[in-house]
Amino acid sequence: MNDRKPFSQILARVLTLVLLAGLTLSSAPQARAESAEPAPGEEHETVTVTNVDELLAAIAPDTTILLKAGTYDLSTAANYGKESHSPWYRWEKVWSPTGANEAELVIAVVDGLTIQGEGMEETTIAAVPRYANVIHFIGCNDLKVSSLTAGHTTEPGYCSGGVVYLENCSGVTVEQCGLFGCGTVGVDALETVDLSVIGCHIYECSYEAVNLQSCHNVHVEDCEVDHIRSDDGYLPIAVFSAYYSSGLVMQGNRIHDNSLQFLLQLGYTRDALFLTNEVQGNRFASAVFQFDQYGATVDGCTFRDNGTIPDWVQSSGVYASDMNGRLLDDSDFESMELSELDPAAAVTPEPPAAAAEVKPGGSITVSTMDEFLAAIGPDRIINLEGELFDLSSASGYGAFGGEYYFWEDCYDGPQLVIRNVSNLTICSASSDSSHTTLAAIPRYANVLSFRDCDHIQLIGITAGHTKEPGSCAGGVLDFQSCSRIEVNSMRLFGCGILGIQASGCSSLAILNTEIYECSQGAASFRETDGIIFRDCEIHHVPSPALVFSECGDKTWNGEPIPGFSGMYDVNGLKTLS
Repeated sequence: MNDRKPFSQILARVLTLVLLAGLTLSSAPQARAESAEPAPGEEHETVTVTNVDELLAAIAPDTTILLKAGTYDLSTAANYGKESHSPWYRWEKVWSPTGANEAELVIAVVDGLTIQGEGMEETTIAAVPRYANVIHFIGCNDLKVSSLTAGHTTEPGYCSGGVVYLENCSGVTVEQCGLFGCGTVGVDALETVDLSVIGCHIYECSYEAVNLQSCHNVHVEDCEVDHIRSDDGYLPIAVFSAYYSSGLVMQGNRIHDNSLQFLLQLGYTRDALFLTNEVQGNRFASAVFQFDQYGATVDGCTFRDNGTIPDWVQSSGVYASDMNGRLLDDSDFESMELSELDPAAAVTPEPPAAAAEVKPGGSITVSTMDEFLAAIGPDRIINLEGELFDLSSASGYGAFGGEYYFWEDCYDGPQLVIRNVSNLTICSASSDSSHTTLAAIPRYANVLSFRDCDHIQLIGITAGHTKEPGSCAGGVLDFQSCSRIEVNSMRLFGCGILGIQASGCSSLAILNTEIYECSQGAASFRETDGIIFRDCEIHHVPSPALVFSECGDKTWNGEPIPGFSGMYDVNGLKTLS
């Protein structure tokens, strides 16, 4: 089955952070604009501190804070959980299972700040609340945290907060730091650019060592990562995970004694390099690598004593490649040897050709799947000239997307999703709807899916899954959050569980269309208003042929279909029953 659990867990964590952010105990930095920044030309200041209050008082732009050896328990601050009266940090309240006053330290909009201890073994920054990140940085540039250890205090309890959390930061270095659990993630970053995690020891975290969301140019180098696991039955996601990011380099790391679903999980992340890493004594329940939309370069690594490997790469048409761009198979991973490599020398597969230029309201004729994909865009007509357009024949099948489409993992292969397009017509160049077929191989994928689109016309095409044997779990046409859709003179066939599926749509007209041999019915609609069926032929589908759930304003050959929900069949007279 397709494992979507990691993404749902990430979503739950993001929603938790959003909720916690709403419980701020003090004004946001923007509300303190009256506090002036250092005057231009003011010199960088160095401050040595010995306790938490001195540490907090020293937080300011262009400042190096030297922490003498010792433990800095943030909950011992004199103003813990109260108004800070500083423009550079604040306390944000977090939920406590006991109802205690517990808060997270947020350092915001500070440029040129360095927090430096006397060594990983000598200096520790600790947080008590299990639902707080140890240190949360927002909007900070030219930031450095080095030569210290950070984590939650050792009291028993389950954590939902991480260690170092970065939000909308740039030019960040975390170097020679110990980052430990109880802490869900060692380094958790959102919309952060130019991040380096170097020479760190990340251990005993319960979710991931490093998690990235919409981050760019990130280096994780010469780190030791171990005992990323959970003792409560929950299986952590990955040692490293990145979503909607780019330019990720993981090099020279020692990764051992972890138990997770994946070693590396990438979702819509470009230009990822996994080089010269030692991976030993781990357990990966789902796969070593999991890729969605883009693969990664994996080379110069060793994989030893990692137990039974269920799968090396779990993906949909996306692969790992070596430094020369050659796709890797299982034996390549097993025989790979540790070697020094230059990330700049990596060769990545070329993306598909640039999108075709079409004047607004113009048309373009295509004869291959690559030409079809390049033509997808707004305000145009795409004429399909040819007998068969097999989605799997695309050169970037499952790997590279475009501005208006992407490939979505559907367990046994990728699904083409067209998104954010307005005023697009896709039609056959022939007047015979049986002449041109749009086909998909994966049985769990819809043949063609549209999301957040407006004014879409599909005319005169046959569409369905190829005729290889096997049961289907995907349909033919799928519409989500779309409006003004016309399906005209189409032939929609199984293997496809349904000819048409629509959710959250409006104004959907199905005209002169044949739907046949689908395994679960002809069409299903949820929360979709303005559905018109006219002059359609539905046959060789099981009962019920049509299913409506919370749908209003719908007609069959001009006659209203009553109610908001219902199930119907089409009899030999082409009337509903």
